[in-house]
Amino acid sequence: MKVAVCDDQDIFLKAVYNEVKSLSYLEISLFDDSTKLAEEIKNGEYYDLFILDIEMPNLDGMELAKVIKEHIKNPVIIFLTSYTDYVYNAFEVEAFRFIPKENMKDKILSTIEEYVNELSQDKDFYEMSNVKKDKILLSDIMYIDYRAKYISYHMKNGEVKRERKHLHTFMDNVKSEDFIFINKGTIVNMKNTKYVEGYNLMMKNMQSLPISINTIKKVKNQLLEYWNNQNE
Repeated sequence: MKVAVCDDQDIFLKAVYNEVKSLSYLEISLFDDSTKLAEEIKNGEYYDLFILDIEMPNLDGMELAKVIKEHIKNPVIIFLTSYTDYVYNAFEVEAFRFIPKENMKDKILSTIEEYVNELSQDKDFYEMSNVKKDKILLSDIMYIDYRAKYISYHMKNGEVKRERKHLHTFMDNVKSEDFIFINKGTIVNMKNTKYVEGYNLMMKNMQSLPISINTIKKVKNQLLEYWNNQNE
């Protein structure tokens, strides 16, 4: 899950990071300038969750939230501020939560986990069976492969997570139409595919994965149908 944290005070920015970095499923980006984050959003960058200070120079948190809402559908925003008078304005931009800065250490982790639990109920997340019970955002999975009784989740950020499980068990658990087999030992997330060239499937990270001869026709049909539906 990609998270953007924005606060013009470097000390508080690092304090938020130190609190949330324990959640292994978060990919955290820090911004000490709200205009830089706004520019990224305007240029097509996407984040699943925003943690924003309200009182910032040039572009305050409320104005930044409006920019985010213009470019990202249903963004999830958590506001942090020292001024409780802003809480009513936070509701106007449909913030997920409003946390006073003095309560940040007590509230930020539980607030993020509350959001993740809501997503889990919507089956956007997959909970691994490892010791940490890591939660993976399904859309962040590029592909999954199986070797020596373990499956490896290859994530958008380059991270690889492993657990002892079979690919068919994963498919039975998630029941998502976004995932398909391209060969006996590999599942891809069609959201993160780019094109087919010969017997290879190019992913959005420009990694090429082999498609088996026996499944090439079926895989092409599944991908074409998926891509067409995305463009409707």
